[in-house]
Amino acid sequence: VGRGTVCYLTRKDDQEYIIKDHWVAGDGNDDIFNEVTMLKKMQGVRGVPELVEFGKVKLSTGEVDNTRMYRYQELPSLAGTWRTHFRLVMKPRGRPLHKFRTKLEFLQAIRDIVAIQQEAHTRGILHRDCSLHNAIIEDADGRSLGMLIDWEFAVVI
Repeated sequence: VGRGTVCYLTRKDDQEYIIKDHWVAGDGNDDIFNEVTMLKKMQGVRGVPELVEFGKVKLSTGEVDNTRMYRYQELPSLAGTWRTHFRLVMKPRGRPLHKFRTKLEFLQAIRDIVAIQQEAHTRGILHRDCSLHNAIIEDADGRSLGMLIDWEFAVVI
């Protein structure tokens, strides 16, 4: 079962943003704000998304949207496994790594992603989810740059 992640490309004032809408495990701030914390620790690193806004999704009642309220009963085997609806607004956008245009572009993107991992290590962070789905290519100023996204499972080492 996935986390129901959906990303939307949006525009405001001639700027493009990505809205990541997903369900994060837990309901405590430490749990659900991990990706925010890690993006802030990696702020300024080329190839790491810039965090613009973030927040819990609230219902019209003002309650935070959480899977606990959708369960008919809490079974012992599911105790503590709820998820909280959360959104992040980030930039820039990119395209999937598998949509590289040339072999050189692919290799440069991989090189950039390795450099991001090295910088994360110097900052005491381990990404823990480096995969083809989390490696993208940003087209910036006529150049292609490798990016590493989805820092939700990153940890301080």
